[in-house]
Parts: sequence; C-alpha cells; structure tokens
Amino acid sequence: MRFTPRSFKPILGVSALLLWAFGSAPALATGVFSNTAAIDMSAGGAAPPYPSTIAAAGLLGTVTKVTVTLHNLTHADTNDIMAILVGPDGDQVKLMMDSGNSGAVAADATLTFDDAAASEIGGASPVVTGTYKPESGGTLSGLCAPMPAPYPAGTVGSALSVYNGKDPNGAWSLYVCDEFIADIGSFAGGWSIHFEGATATMLESPTAASAESGIGLIRGWVCEAGRIDVLIDGVTSMELPYGTSRPDTSGACADGNNGFGGVVNWNRFSDGLHEIRAFVDSVEFATATFTVTTLGEEYLTGAAGDFFATNFPDPGRDLTLRWSEPHQNFVFVGAGTSTGAPGDTQGDSVTAWLESPFSGSSESGIGLIRGWACNATGITVMIDADPAIETSYGAERLDTMAVCGDSNNGFGIVVNWNRYPSGVHRLRAFADGSPTPFADVSFNVFNIGVEYLSGVGSPSRSLSDFPAAASSTEVTWSEPHQGVVITGYTP
Repeated sequence: MRFTPRSFKPILGVSALLLWAFGSAPALATGVFSNTAAIDMSAGGAAPPYPSTIAAAGLLGTVTKVTVTLHNLTHADTNDIMAILVGPDGDQVKLMMDSGNSGAVAADATLTFDDAAASEIGGASPVVTGTYKPESGGTLSGLCAPMPAPYPAGTVGSALSVYNGKDPNGAWSLYVCDEFIADIGSFAGGWSIHFEGATATMLESPTAASAESGIGLIRGWVCEAGRIDVLIDGVTSMELPYGTSRPDTSGACADGNNGFGGVVNWNRFSDGLHEIRAFVDSVEFATATFTVTTLGEEYLTGAAGDFFATNFPDPGRDLTLRWSEPHQNFVFVGAGTSTGAPGDTQGDSVTAWLESPFSGSSESGIGLIRGWACNATGITVMIDADPAIETSYGAERLDTMAVCGDSNNGFGIVVNWNRYPSGVHRLRAFADGSPTPFADVSFNVFNIGVEYLSGVGSPSRSLSDFPAAASSTEVTWSEPHQGVVITGYTP
C-alpha cells in the first residue's frame, strides 16, 4: 500500500478513507480512448462521421508515445483509403495513404499504427490485422484531392512521435476519405488512441453539477502519485490517503492500487454551490462545481421515516426509502429487516468502536464502513466469509482525544453494497492482526438488483412531513452514489 497509516490529519470534519474497489462503475478516464461509431466509406469522398473525433481528458503530464488503432476494416480496395490523424494542436499524421497494392482487399482487419512497428502496410495484398508504421508515401487523388472540408490546412507527417512531449487532452480528429465511389467499405468498429507517459486520473465524486448531502464521499483514482490533495471553496484543504486496491484501474495503470478518498459531512457546508479542486503532486487534475443541500443541522438526530417510491429510480422498480441517522441520508430497505443479533458488539467504547454498519442497520448503494481505534497499527474488516480487507487508518478524530490520548484514530473503507445479496450480513473488525474481533455485528443489505445502475437520469421524489410535520424533503437519484441525495428541503 502506498499510504502511511496514522500519518494524515484532515481538517474541518473531513476524515480520510481509502477506497475498496467496488466493481462495475462508469467508464474510466484511461490512457486509451475510443470512438466505436463506424466510419462509413460506402459513398466515396469524405467518410462520415467526418471527422470522427475522440475527446481525451483526465490525463496529467505529457505523452511519450502515441499509437492508433483502426478497427474492423472491410474494403474492396484499401489503396483508395486516406486516413489522417489531427491532434489537438493541429499536428497531422497520415496513417493510411495508398496503403496496400491496387485492388488489395481487407476483411474485418484491425490495424494498429505504431512508429516502432517493423514496416508500413506498403504494397501488401490483402491487408490483414497487424501493427504497422504510419504510411510514409502516397498521394491524394480522386475525391480526396484535396481532402474535403473541414480538413484543416497544414503539413502532413508520417511519424506519431510528433505528438511526444505534448499535452494529450483535447479533441483528436480522424479524417477518412475514399478516393472513388466504386469500392466501398468501412471501419466498422471505429478507432481508438492510446497514450503512454501521461498519468490517467479521475475524480469520481463530487462531479460537475452533482448533488451532495449528508455523510458523503470524495473519491477517485490516479495512476501514479506521491500525494493527493483537494481544496474546497479555496478554503478547506486536505490531503487524502492514496494507494488502496482498485483492480478496475489496472487497465489504465501499471497496477491496481490507485484509489484515493475521504468522507465528509456536507452538513458542515452551507446550502448552495461549492467548488472542489483536486491535485496530484501539486498539479491540478480535476475541478468540479457541485451543490450541497442540508436539513439545517450539522447532525440531525431523532428523525425517522419510511417512504415508498414507485417506479423509482426507473420504471418497474419500486423501493422503500428509510432515514438513516449515521448516514445523515436515506437508504433503501427491504421487507423483514433484522434488528441485529444477540451478542452483537460495536466495540468497547474505550479502545475501539465500529460506527457503521451498526447492529441492525440498513445499508445500500455506495456506503461506508467506518469507526475508530486507539493506538493501532492497522484495522481490517471481514464481511461474511470474505477475505479480510485492510482499511485506511489514521484519520483525525478529535472526538477520540479524551479516550485515546491523541486524535488520529479514524478508520474506514468504501464498499458497494450492491455486490452483496439482499438480506442479513455479518461484519467483523480486527485491530493489529488479532484473531479476536473488537466489533462483530449483523446488519441488513438491500440490493437494488444490479451492481451499478446507470442511465436512468436523475428522478426525484418529495417526502412529506420529514424531518418534521408540515416540512418536506426532496430526494434525487444519484448514479455515483447508487442511492439518493437530498436536493431540497422546506421547513
């Protein structure tokens, strides 16, 4: 692990948590970007979409190598194809120009262009799947002389190294033109571009225009970093632990331990717009403006309520929402929830305490396992019979000063409860490798029926008489949270 336990002291109510990889999630901002829309050469001339574009984003630093792949080429005469790449700053590289012998056919061939390849396509016939140098020869002719607008003016090179040392973020355009109408074809799988050298990054929450409420998360991943810092509203600054297991990033990075994260009580911030900026080794890699909604209190106590929502968050799905005080938010629940089991223990309240889940609690969506322990070197947790998971330990908890003698005693981890079946589960927490858990609780999980629900928009529901009679609270589905956030409150 890359983090140093008990070394970090966040401020203003933000506790450091490392993230446990939680399965399926939105597409990653990796070093590989794709446009899978087919490029159609059936009409001759400019092949729609013309150009086919890819927007690279979330990459930090400059590239040391660029490779391009054109997917699933079928064509009656590849010698007719012109394929020219134009980078964000206008640099041009011809990938194909008179490539293949006259009359050379291609049948579902995937072509990767790499300066380090052994040879160009040249006079090959047929043209087959493989890795080739960009074409150095060839001339524009037929319907492609000149290349149709909006192809930009400029010098066309034959080496992808022209992009080395440059910022890869921005719009990359592939202009494909077929010299003649007679020979038809397509790149049925579109194209992709791969950058080496630049560090892939992603701030997953908060995101631009997201809604945040209750006990929330700041989380994401970076391929390589010495430290991760975030700044909220130009005032609240914190370093976030970095290096927890995120196997889902292994395709973008050289390894899978790239997660960073922290938990924050958004009720400590005012209602309205806020800005977060994220930095890796003092270089900004993400910024987002988001909205916080509170219920008027830093920590609401004594409220309760279940609310049935039909066709929510998508048609045909009916869910029950329950207020959860530890989450300062609503969770999804099912029928017949357990109230805990005899012998459940959260800890001894003197040396260690598990705060969430607690005995009989209900969990759903992207949730938190969190608590505190005095003077430990590490905390692990086990869910059911799963292998032990190492948590982040050492977050500042000023409320533990009296019992621990210091304050950096918080531990925590993020988990996608949708990976577990609905029903009762057991969690045990251990300190310093002890075989005896200091906490052992039974709790409820409600699985919404899919590991990561996406593409349903942001439907809302108004909950009457909550948190008090005559008041109302609006909740809205949030994909990054895999649950609801509070988006409106009328006292």
